[in-house]
Amino acid sequence: MITFKEWLTESETVPLDNDSRGKIHELLTSAHLNRLIHGKLAHAEHFRDEKNRTPHEAHNELVKNISDQEYQRAHAHAKQAAEVIHEHLKTHHPEILNPQHHTRVSWTSLKSDHEKLTGKKDEAHAGGADIMISSNDKKTGELHHAVGYSLKIANNKITTGQTGSTTTENALGLKHGMMAKYDENHKKEVSDILKKHGHDADKMSEAQKHIAFKASRDHKTEAGQTMANKIRKSSYKHAANKVKVIKKHLESLPDSEQKARISHFVAPKHTYPTYQAATIPSKNTTTIKNENESMKKQLQGAGKLKFEQSSGNGNLLRIKNHEGKTLHLLEIRSKRPVANSETIIK
Repeated sequence: MITFKEWLTESETVPLDNDSRGKIHELLTSAHLNRLIHGKLAHAEHFRDEKNRTPHEAHNELVKNISDQEYQRAHAHAKQAAEVIHEHLKTHHPEILNPQHHTRVSWTSLKSDHEKLTGKKDEAHAGGADIMISSNDKKTGELHHAVGYSLKIANNKITTGQTGSTTTENALGLKHGMMAKYDENHKKEVSDILKKHGHDADKMSEAQKHIAFKASRDHKTEAGQTMANKIRKSSYKHAANKVKVIKKHLESLPDSEQKARISHFVAPKHTYPTYQAATIPSKNTTTIKNENESMKKQLQGAGKLKFEQSSGNGNLLRIKNHEGKTLHLLEIRSKRPVANSETIIK
């Protein structure tokens, strides 16, 4: 039997970062869903996370240093979320709970888990389900139905996603290569900068270039940081060029296509029904919505859209409604300034 108290230690507690808090919420919510569906508090089935941990292993590692009080609060919020999701399933997807089938709760922390579970690749390029509830034939194992939930704790904003240049081009209807060319220009500039500072860039991997960048960035003298500053400046320059391309393209589209492209990009439709379940601890509430449908309604009532490129680095595009209120942000940046930049969707 799986116990949820074996994690307790006598070590000092440490504050939870948002990523850990979110994962704990996913794991406990799936456990409480199992309790409601199968009558037993049990971890989600099947999949491992990016660290190759089972739900049980991830749970024990993530909560080993948090206080008993904080853990009980996490349980309470997860229990509430599970109850709302269970009611949502009963109302909108009762077929999932058909007693003639086996209902499975899976922790789908990796995008590839969607295809492993359903046999179909998720068509959406951004976001995704943190947990999926599926209904399988008890004898053959054949999948009959699947529903996904993206779990949010403390806010109900659209799920943040990120895409590469090619995906961004496809989703927004840009001509192929319009953004990717800036990635190539940036990579060439980075190599030139590295060479000027004594590195054999042609023989360096991206990881090695990043190590060289960090060494320069962390140098104690301003002169020693010169190389990193040049690389960072190049990264922002090409990111700003991408934002300029996106802005010009969106402004050139008819209103209906403009909104359809933005809707598909910010909150794409998933292969299987996927919802956002947002839990607000301070209000003791959990709300469920279909991001794709909510996005369409929001844009329909937004009037003529306005687009504003940020000042400074210029790597941010604000999408505003007719009143000037910011609806969404598209940010072009990279975790590694030596690498290609990505579009961060907020």
